[in-house]
Amino acid sequence: MGSSMRAFSDKRLYLALAILGFLLLFLPKALTWFEFGDGLPYHLTIAVQTAKGPLSGLVQPQPPLYYYMLAGVYSATQSIQITGLLSPIFSVLAVLAAFWFFRHHFDQKTSFLASIIFLLTPDFVSIGTSTHIEPLLTALILVSFQLMFQNKNKLSGLAFGLAQLTKYSSIAFYPIVVFHDLIERKSLDKKFLKKILTIFLISLVIAGGFYIKNAALYNNPLYPRGQGGNALDPAYVLGVYGGTARYLAMTFNSYYFSNTNVGEYFPEEGRFASGSLFFQWGNVASITTPGSRSVGIHIFDIVSSGLLFLLMLVGAFTLYKKDRKLFLLLANFVFWFAVLYFAYSLTPNSAPSTRFSMPIYPMLSLFTAIGILRFSKKTWFLPLLGLALLSAVYLYSLQIDRMVIFAQHYQEVFNHPYIQKTLHAAIIWPL
Repeated sequence: MGSSMRAFSDKRLYLALAILGFLLLFLPKALTWFEFGDGLPYHLTIAVQTAKGPLSGLVQPQPPLYYYMLAGVYSATQSIQITGLLSPIFSVLAVLAAFWFFRHHFDQKTSFLASIIFLLTPDFVSIGTSTHIEPLLTALILVSFQLMFQNKNKLSGLAFGLAQLTKYSSIAFYPIVVFHDLIERKSLDKKFLKKILTIFLISLVIAGGFYIKNAALYNNPLYPRGQGGNALDPAYVLGVYGGTARYLAMTFNSYYFSNTNVGEYFPEEGRFASGSLFFQWGNVASITTPGSRSVGIHIFDIVSSGLLFLLMLVGAFTLYKKDRKLFLLLANFVFWFAVLYFAYSLTPNSAPSTRFSMPIYPMLSLFTAIGILRFSKKTWFLPLLGLALLSAVYLYSLQIDRMVIFAQHYQEVFNHPYIQKTLHAAIIWPL
């Protein structure tokens, strides 16, 4: 694999990833255009408000960058379908940003394989083809992170500021910056202080005004949320600890990612069990979650997700032994987004979702690629590589299966009371 990869320039690999991203993310969305949940109606409602009154976007508590982009596309096209294509475009850019980051630290084959695994990650496919903010956030955070590695602190601060204008969960990057330099330098000196102050001050010049505005209008610099969840409510407890459990299983936990939101709209549909694209047999368990979401665990989900998860652990330990400093720098990145997710899971009336930690998916995919290539000199390496890629393709196919279901039930979903209510009633935030 190494000799064949060396025959390709990085430019050709960027092009190959862009084409794959177009075929696997953009094209399925363009052909079916539907969503895995409430991303389109929720975000589009705010975007339409912003398009009709541009200043209203500055009053909303959410960071405005993504909504102004949606509003611009909707104003130019007056098309919900075309507006919904913005997210898969950002998803392709996130894959390219991941490859750019990988190539500054690893060889071509590791970087390309990690990018492919990231592209096929179930939750990334699900969210990356829906109208959600996280793909743009992931691209900006990766760019800022790599620029920090290169000591291009002003540009890193610029990208970080734009990330904060995209989604407030980007604040997890603040401790990443501090501990990144502590791991690199192992001491506090003038260069350390200059670096973090440059990144922080530039980012706050860009985004600080929105923290001040939210504090003045909503008594909360970040995102105003209701208080007081009921700790004795089983649904609330399941939401908190179930969300945390999904995070721990993370990227390759296909039993959740392959089913969610489907049963919510048409629980009588028999095809939304995992594995249904290929097999109607093999379900080992069925679960009905709060909200009437049907979850079926298929034997191939366990095999595929289990293999990739184990390879991810092998890759993490392999990198730790080979380059402990680089491992700690990447682990620092993963750790702080994990802390943010866990804290959010414990917030009353929150709706924990693993997409909030999407910026760490490329790192987990990188560990998986390292784990696969750890066995490159074994006689059974090619079968292992084929099985790993087949597992990733299988998990990807589950998301396409969901897309087909939504397309087949387009009218039912569009007429769902929640969708109708959100599309036809503006979201008004209390001043």
